[in-house]
Amino acid sequence: MWVLERGVLLKNDDGKPIRLAGSITDITRLKNIESETRTTYNILLEERNMFMQGSVVIARVKADDTSKVAYISENVSNVLGYSVEDFLNGTVTYDSLIYPDDMKNHLKERLEALDRNAIHIEYSPYRMIRKNGTHLWVKDFASIIRNEKNEITDILGYFIDITEQKNTEKILVESQAKYFSLFKNASDAIIIVDNDKVFDCNEKTETLFGYSREELIGMEMINLSPELQPSGTPTAEKRQRKIEDAYNGVKGTFYWQYKKKDGTIFDSEISLTKLEIQDKQYLHASIRDISDRKRIERSLKESEQKYKALLDAIPDLLFIVDKNGTYEYFKPDIYHELEVPIDEVIGKKLEDFFTGEMLTKVKKCFNNAIENNEVQVIEYSLKSPKGPRSFEARISAIDKEHLLMLVRDKAQNVKVEPS
Repeated sequence: MWVLERGVLLKNDDGKPIRLAGSITDITRLKNIESETRTTYNILLEERNMFMQGSVVIARVKADDTSKVAYISENVSNVLGYSVEDFLNGTVTYDSLIYPDDMKNHLKERLEALDRNAIHIEYSPYRMIRKNGTHLWVKDFASIIRNEKNEITDILGYFIDITEQKNTEKILVESQAKYFSLFKNASDAIIIVDNDKVFDCNEKTETLFGYSREELIGMEMINLSPELQPSGTPTAEKRQRKIEDAYNGVKGTFYWQYKKKDGTIFDSEISLTKLEIQDKQYLHASIRDISDRKRIERSLKESEQKYKALLDAIPDLLFIVDKNGTYEYFKPDIYHELEVPIDEVIGKKLEDFFTGEMLTKVKKCFNNAIENNEVQVIEYSLKSPKGPRSFEARISAIDKEHLLMLVRDKAQNVKVEPS
């Protein structure tokens, strides 16, 4: 227990001590109250410091004249750029910082709250103007302060910077608008699938498949495909695997064949993703007709095989180098006498093989080949698996970014004609 002790010394007429009288008072309750008060004060101080460092600004203004600021928290300088003194001496007023387009509604909400004797006010979000001219969105909460006569004297409140939240909301709204616009006007067919049936689709789907939207809604998706895919796999079996992948979050596009209303089979590229709408799961299918691309790919594959056979028949070394001098392709000579590991060539630069005056000459040939679109011929010596050899290179531009180097070992009696 805590005690307070008081004492007095009694003396006789000669001034000699004769008695010591005193009292001991239990002050435990007072000490506890003192401790609790100190703790409460520290908590309040910590909370105040927390507000001072964040984006929550506390302000107190006169109800009859909001230009008179009685108090504003120090962190206002971080949020708005103005100092506390700017507000207290009237250099700036609270209302003057409210964005003009938002002031009318803000004032209306304030006066309505005062007229109905409200205790608290929660304002609609509004914008405030920073000292640097930019604006921020705030959410404002206020309490009405009254005196002992129940007369309104002050408005005490705080506002929170919600600019990031408003920006997020704006992005979300814009995103939704873009999605619906894309859904309607997309160049790809888009189908929303619910339990393997068409739930919704865009106009491109009607054009691609030849059905009207009314015919497509509710149709089983399996009816839009042939029984077998090009690989010979039953459509139903392969489709089930792709659906499971989509629900498991596997993303990507895959090749698929579909069937139009008139029975025509066409090639497509499809992406299938999981979609949640109001806590219900759907599938979002984006379908692109790639029939023309597939025909071109088949034609290119045939051409590639022909060109590969042609390149393999050329006896000389072949290099493809970009305009900056980086080797991107390498084919050894037909005899494989000068063959080296591919990683000793691909990714290397001219500087890894040529130096000094010869490097300058080779680069000049590169520039002339690209700029003048003329074959350049240059001779040089380099180390090879067969030792030092002399080479003749014919350099021609493939395009503005790449060059072809046809390199002949001069020790071999092989004649190379310009390409």
